[in-house]
Amino acid sequence: MIKKVLLGALISLSTMSTAFAAHPMCGETELARIMSDMKNNMKAIKNSFKRGEQELLDDAAKALLSNIRESDTLVPLSISDKQELSEEQKKQFNDYQKGMAALEEAAMELIAAKDDAERKAAIGKIGKTAKKGHKAFKMDCDE
Repeated sequence: MIKKVLLGALISLSTMSTAFAAHPMCGETELARIMSDMKNNMKAIKNSFKRGEQELLDDAAKALLSNIRESDTLVPLSISDKQELSEEQKKQFNDYQKGMAALEEAAMELIAAKDDAERKAAIGKIGKTAKKGHKAFKMDCDE
């Protein structure tokens, strides 16, 4: 009897773990590559700001802006891996694009910033916007 219960529990757990497994393409899409570049550019922005290296900060901000614009038309796997989107997926993708537009605006503010106070505010806005987007759309590939 105990063996049957344990076997049933084991089968249930294995079924549940595969239901929540990450997508097989997780971390291997064009969008994942761009997002990795964006992460590196955001780190470079923060580090350059801390060190007062304005030229490096400007270069990283421009690279970030380029990444944002590249990623705007790519659908996150957390929404779909198909070309055709359902109405609900179209709404989610629209929300993703709005988030990318907000991130683009923050990056442009950073590029246009005239002093450290404006730069710091733009960097904070970039961080908050990215965090909000990750919470909504980032897929955990380690599941």
